[in-house]
Amino acid sequence: MLVYGDAERLENAGDLGAEITQKLLGLQGMPPGIARHAALVSAFIRAGELAQGLLDIAWKMDEADDWSADAQASSTLLIGLAGVVGRSWAGCELQYGEVPVEHLNQLSRSVSIRTKQGEGYAFYALFPESYLLAAERSGLGAQTVVLGIRSIGTGLAAMVAAGLGADSMFTLRPHGHPYHRQITVAPGLAARILADPQAQFAIVDEGPGLSGSSFGSVADWLEVAGISPEQIHFFPSHTGDLGPQAESRHRQRWARAQRHSIGFDSVVLNKTGFMGGLAGWVETLIGPLQEPLRDISGGGWRQLGAADAANWPPVDTGLEKRKLLAVSATGTWLVKWAGLGRMADDKLRRGHQLVEAGWTPEIAGMCHGFLVQRWAEGSSLRQAQPERGWLLEQVGEYLSFRARAFPADAAGAALGELYEMARYNIGVVLGEDASKRVSMALGAPEALAERVQPAHTDNRLHWWEWLVSPQGRLLKTDALDHDSAHDLVSCQDIAWDIAGAAVELELTAAERTILAQKVAAAAGRPADPELLDAMELCYLGFQIGLWSFAAGSNGGADAEAARVMVQRYSQLAAACLSGHSPPMSIQLAGSG
Repeated sequence: MLVYGDAERLENAGDLGAEITQKLLGLQGMPPGIARHAALVSAFIRAGELAQGLLDIAWKMDEADDWSADAQASSTLLIGLAGVVGRSWAGCELQYGEVPVEHLNQLSRSVSIRTKQGEGYAFYALFPESYLLAAERSGLGAQTVVLGIRSIGTGLAAMVAAGLGADSMFTLRPHGHPYHRQITVAPGLAARILADPQAQFAIVDEGPGLSGSSFGSVADWLEVAGISPEQIHFFPSHTGDLGPQAESRHRQRWARAQRHSIGFDSVVLNKTGFMGGLAGWVETLIGPLQEPLRDISGGGWRQLGAADAANWPPVDTGLEKRKLLAVSATGTWLVKWAGLGRMADDKLRRGHQLVEAGWTPEIAGMCHGFLVQRWAEGSSLRQAQPERGWLLEQVGEYLSFRARAFPADAAGAALGELYEMARYNIGVVLGEDASKRVSMALGAPEALAERVQPAHTDNRLHWWEWLVSPQGRLLKTDALDHDSAHDLVSCQDIAWDIAGAAVELELTAAERTILAQKVAAAAGRPADPELLDAMELCYLGFQIGLWSFAAGSNGGADAEAARVMVQRYSQLAAACLSGHSPPMSIQLAGSG
């Protein structure tokens, strides 16, 4: 199934360097605490993206990784910054003079680069500090050869190097099939990496994921070069096994390999950690906690509602972000992972706009990757059963607000990519004939591409994502970041959300038209039924893929609920392709 995406951002290295410089300068006016530390980590992450973007330019030109002035400057800059992060985490005074700004200036030139968003930083509550701690506890020495796997491994390798006391590190770019990666290393860089054949070697990246082939590709190269398996150490983001797509030889190596990883609980939930851990960070925003933080991740939040387990909404446990509940004298608060760096800043800004407009509950602030937002009280749409005209009016106002307030610089998946995703995913469940009919129904993407006006769309309009407050106001939960989720959709025309609302709220054809016209009028543009029809078919294809993955990764009742969702979207897609509006009786929304 086609679901996931690899977010890239086109940036100017000079502008990015200036942004990092401003972040570092801003630290000097901040008091010690979690806010200053988070700002420092944000600068470090952006410096890693700057280095990654520049090194990838050279890699594409040479079709190999090599040693260069940029590689040297990146290594020195990032290890220096990682050291400052480590001292901040340890509660020491920051020594800004130790940041090698001359190397930052060297990298900050006017050239276009493509920076890649670190998945761990964005989605999986990965803290770079954990790699520094893992390195400090590994028993390895300063002479260890540190090899980071780009993208995110650029910065993570610097953390490992700083933790070991090493004065340099190297980065490599795996390429090829996602499950069978390989690396290409130029002779000059190979000579530097292999200068001491008796050294220990640390391979650093997030993951492993479905195959672990990025880790495997670097270890393969080292072993071919004569390095024994006993000399190779892995620094992953978790202690689990390789995924189901791993090659057997990689799986065997991983099982006996020396691995060094410090988990989320030890780094973030540890009350003896930096400023009392996450509980202490949250207290800076909402006051002393009256009880320990309660983990409600993986669908645990459903236990807080009025519905019994038989009527719980389905969840995709693999994609749910970390969520905790905090209670203080100021009330009950949701503490949810929002990401590190620029992503968190963007979400917080949009969140405050949504609060001001009355669509989401109060936000207390952000504390090192976690958004702290008042727990929303109310009834789900299934419980409230609101009058349809009122619901259409409220949803129309919400989508109109997003279209006006959150324009995006560019769309996520292009229309052609959405078309291919819909064709493929629908074909998997309904057969090749359905795939052909999808192609016929959508036509050429060029016909509609110029009509797309991207916005930071909501992308999740399911019935359980809404609440009717005790005051009778419609509230949108989880409204900040599905446009930057770990999938290919990202920012789209507001027609994507209109289509999502039509499907998830079981609108009739007439109701969908009314909603589209309301949003179009508020956005100052004509309704576009052709674009809306195309988006609805693509939306169904995406949901089929999304819940198919959930059915394979979830367990028990959640797996069965996901299969029911796949069945529902498949039936709706079949009805669309037959040219008929599906009868309400086959719309099984929430029957999990």
